[in-house]
Amino acid sequence: MIARFVNRGRELEFLERAYRSPVPQLLVIYGRRRIGKTELVLRFLRDKPHIYYLADLESGLSQLKRFKRSAEVLLQDETFRRAEFRDWEDLFVALLDRWGSERRLIIAIDEFPNLVRVNPAFPSILQRVWDLYLSKADTMLILTGSSVSVMEDEVLSSKSPLYGRRTGQWKLGPISPEYLGEFLPYKEEDLARTYGVTGGVPHYLNLFDPSLPFWDNVERLALSKGGFLYEEADFLLREELRDPSNYKSILEALAMGATRLGEVCNLTGLDRGLVSKYLSVLERLDVVAGERPYGSGPKSRRKRYRIRDPYMRFYFRYIQPNKWMIESGLGSELRREVEADYDNFMGPTMEEICREVLPHRFSARRIEKWWGGEGDLDLIMRGAKTVVVECKWGTARVRNEVRMMRRLTSIVGIRADLYVIVARRFEGRPESGVRLISLRELLSPPKL
Repeated sequence: MIARFVNRGRELEFLERAYRSPVPQLLVIYGRRRIGKTELVLRFLRDKPHIYYLADLESGLSQLKRFKRSAEVLLQDETFRRAEFRDWEDLFVALLDRWGSERRLIIAIDEFPNLVRVNPAFPSILQRVWDLYLSKADTMLILTGSSVSVMEDEVLSSKSPLYGRRTGQWKLGPISPEYLGEFLPYKEEDLARTYGVTGGVPHYLNLFDPSLPFWDNVERLALSKGGFLYEEADFLLREELRDPSNYKSILEALAMGATRLGEVCNLTGLDRGLVSKYLSVLERLDVVAGERPYGSGPKSRRKRYRIRDPYMRFYFRYIQPNKWMIESGLGSELRREVEADYDNFMGPTMEEICREVLPHRFSARRIEKWWGGEGDLDLIMRGAKTVVVECKWGTARVRNEVRMMRRLTSIVGIRADLYVIVARRFEGRPESGVRLISLRELLSPPKL
């Protein structure tokens, strides 16, 4: 498997700008597991003097000794190598003393949450080290982590000892759907289907065998016991949650079509207050999105929920409720059922792709949705212009779609500067004020 490094230009430039800055830097890079944080940092470090340390769950003293060995590789200093340290402060003092001040030193601590789990006092230790030593030297400290909750609570939160020390942070997201073609040689329809399974997570995309058809990869990776994506959702939830069982019930309800709080309560049998609390946690983790219709206030009870992570939606729609089939060796039969239903699954996925791609192309500052008894407006993008978008996985009958969009914008009270229809196929031609975007155009990288 050849890992591909794609669509990370902005992130690398962020790190390079910090490196060129004349002041000491404390940067936080975080985001869900498999998203590419380690590869990003290693690419940045490639031609620079640095210490890279990957934390694990060993004891605190073992961690300190392994960090020292990482520093020895850079320093190549016999005095430092023979020295023994019992605490982090002494180690950093000796490290900076041996390094000197002629060149900037980069220290990257990967999976910082593991250090916190082993020693909850570690953020306080690092705060002291930063305040007394690192912030007074020509250093760049990079902390990365896959546990979003730990990074936000123990590093970024106002309650953290490190609060106010960071000079920058970047929450790393998935690869934009526009760049899927750089991973796989599929046609546009199968690239979109691939996004429905992977959500643009680089590691998942790298696991796809480009010599195999889309459905063969899905069966191999997701619908087979032992496949990487078969239990990945469980690992991700256990990373963030003590007991994921109720969360999994809620996600399965959402994946099967529930959108409102009451619907989720009915399907799960859980108390309304409990479901509301769990949904808030899932929103914070970017697994679920809660949204209110355009024009409604922040306290409106018309809030709807959706799983925003395509892989999680795939998992809880097809894998979680059908594990008995996979465990019984019926993965091929389940594959046929998934193939038959997948066009239904791709409707919301197409809308998710549009949410990821179109705001950048139309310089939108705000993205909303509207729904009511008369129908839905998939995307309302507002910036210098107001653009209303209809996203269809199937065929769009242009005249009918435009008539519907104009009627709904009139009901809602929106004055649209442009109507956009995104679809795989079109029947009819656009008129003035209407733009058609094909799947090929949607999934093509922007021209620089």
